Amino acid sequence: MDTRETEDAEQSAAERKLWDDTINLVLSGIGTLYSNYLEIFSQQTDFRNTWAVFIRYLEALLERHSFEVNTTVFKVLGSVLEKIDGPQKLDIESKDEVWRMWSSQGANLVDGLPEGNRSGIQNTLTAFVEAFRPLYKLLEPTIDAQVVQKTLDVFHDCILYPDSPAYFQDTDILTPLQAAILNSMHIIRTDTPQVPTLMLKKLSCFSTIAYSADRLPPPKNPKQARPSYIALAVFSMKQMEHVSLSHVGQPDIYTNGALVQVLKSLKVPITLKYDFSPPKVGKKPLYLWRNATHTAMAILRQALPAMEHLAIENSHQGEIWEQVADLVSSVVHVKSQKLGDPGTSDEDESFDIDAFEKFRDLIIPSLGKLVVPEEAAVNFAVNVYYASLLYKVDSDPREDADKVGLEMIRAGGTSELELQRRGRMSYTCIDELMSLFAVKEGGEFGYFPT
Repeated sequence: MDTRETEDAEQSAAERKLWDDTINLVLSGIGTLYSNYLEIFSQQTDFRNTWAVFIRYLEALLERHSFEVNTTVFKVLGSVLEKIDGPQKLDIESKDEVWRMWSSQGANLVDGLPEGNRSGIQNTLTAFVEAFRPLYKLLEPTIDAQVVQKTLDVFHDCILYPDSPAYFQDTDILTPLQAAILNSMHIIRTDTPQVPTLMLKKLSCFSTIAYSADRLPPPKNPKQARPSYIALAVFSMKQMEHVSLSHVGQPDIYTNGALVQVLKSLKVPITLKYDFSPPKVGKKPLYLWRNATHTAMAILRQALPAMEHLAIENSHQGEIWEQVADLVSSVVHVKSQKLGDPGTSDEDESFDIDAFEKFRDLIIPSLGKLVVPEEAAVNFAVNVYYASLLYKVDSDPREDADKVGLEMIRAGGTSELELQRRGRMSYTCIDELMSLFAVKEGGEFGYFPT
C-alpha cells in the first residue's frame, strides 16, 4: 500500500470513528428519552408504531458493523426494557419484535468486523447477552421450550467465540461474557415442560468445552488469546448440580436423556485425571476431576432412589445405569501413566478411595438388579478387577471381557513386573471383589450371577 492509500485508509478510519461517536451520542440520548418517558409514551394511541420505529432504528444501526455502535445498541435496549414495569405493559406484538431482533443476533455481531479495540468483542457480546435479562422478564409468562432452545443456541455460539479479554486468564474466574451467559441461564424458569432437559444438556456441553478447546476454530487474529473454558467447566458443574437436584423427582430428565448426558460429561474429567493439565491458579493445581466427582456424587445420591420410585421404563434406567457403572469405574481406574509426583498421587488416591467407597454404597446391590444391563455390571466388575492388580500386565483384561469375562486364563511370562503406584486402591478393589463374589448367608452367591 503506497503513502496515498495509507493516508486515505487512515482518513476513512478517522471519519468512521467520528461518525460512530456521533451515532453513539445520539443513540444514548434517544435511550435516555425512552427510559425516562416510557410510561408517558406507552399511553399514546400510536405507541405501537412508535415502538416499531424504535426497534427498526436499532436494527438499522447494527448494519454499520461497528463494535462501539453494536455495544451501545444493546446497552440502550437493555436500559429501556428495564423501565417497562411488568410484561403487561407491552403488547404481544411489541414483545415479539424485541425477541425477533435479539434472537437474530449473536456471534455474528462481532464476526468479521474491523479489528479496532481488542475489548470490543467482549464488550459487544456481553452487552448483547445482558440485554436478555430484562427481555426475559417480559417474555416469562409465555416462555416455552422453543424460546429457551433458541436462547441457549445463541448463548452457545457466543461462548464459543475464540476470543478472551486481554490480560485475562479464565482459569478460576469467568470472563464477563461467560458470567453474563451463566447468570442469564440461571434466571430462566425450569418449571416449564422440556426446559430442565434443555438446560442440563447445554450445561453438560459447557462443562466439557475445556477438554476439546484445541479442536475449536482458532482465533482469526493470531494475537488474540482463546479462552481456556476452565472456570466455565467448574461453574457449569455447579449449575448442572443445582438444576438436576431441583428436578430429580421429574421423569423427563430420566426419559429424555438429560441425566445420561450429565453423567457422560462428568465422566470426561474423571477419566482424564492426568491427561488434562490445566494451568495452576497461583501455586495450587486445578482438580476439575474432583469437582466432577463431587457433582456426580451429589446428583446420584438423590437421582438413583428417585428413579427407582418414579417407575421409569427399564430401557431408560438401563442407559443411566450404564453411565453410572462407567463413571464409577473411571474413579478406580487411571488409564494414564502420568500419575504425577508421589505426594500428589497419594492425595489423589486417598480422594478416589473415599469416593469409590461412597459410590459403592450407592450402587450396590442395585447394580445387580435385572433392570441393569449385564454389560454394565460386567464392565464395573472388570474395571474393579483391573484396578486391583498391583503390577502392570502386558494386556488389558477388559479387552476380552465380552468373550470370556473374568474367567480368562492368561499365559505366564518371564518379564519383570512393574509395581503400580496406586497400591492402596488395588487393595481396596481386591476387598471389593471379595465382597462382590462372596457367598452370602443362605447360599446366595454375591450380587452378580455366576
